[in-house]
Amino acid sequence: VRIHTKGAAPINPAPHGICVGVEKDTIWFTEKQTSTIGKINADRTVQHFQLDSLGAVPIYLQGGPDGNVWGTELNAGAILNITPQGTVREFRIPTANSRPIGIIPDPMGESVKWSLQIARLVDSCSAGDRLPTGV
Repeated sequence: VRIHTKGAAPINPAPHGICVGVEKDTIWFTEKQTSTIGKINADRTVQHFQLDSLGAVPIYLQGGPDGNVWGTELNAGAILNITPQGTVREFRIPTANSRPIGIIPDPMGESVKWSLQIARLVDSCSAGDRLPTGV
């Protein structure tokens, strides 16, 4: 995958984490070097969505029960949420230097997400800035 800009050399965004969209007809992927999230649509077009946090280093993605894709931002210490239309929201993790890696649905079927931070597993909804309900 390369990002092509008119009049400039292609950029390699360094794709990393990948997931199938909740609707099962799109593929989403993280782009570590450009702080973007990519989406391959059913018609084979590719879209790129910029995160607000530059240098965020998005790592892994997971489809959510809300129809959105959720992911982790290693350097930004945040959880990202992106709608199928490409609207991005970022939620800061209150733990300093948390460096979240993986993200999964709650194994008990609750509407929360769990994320793996360096050296510990945490409930992303347990303290500080809470993620919205129904997530």
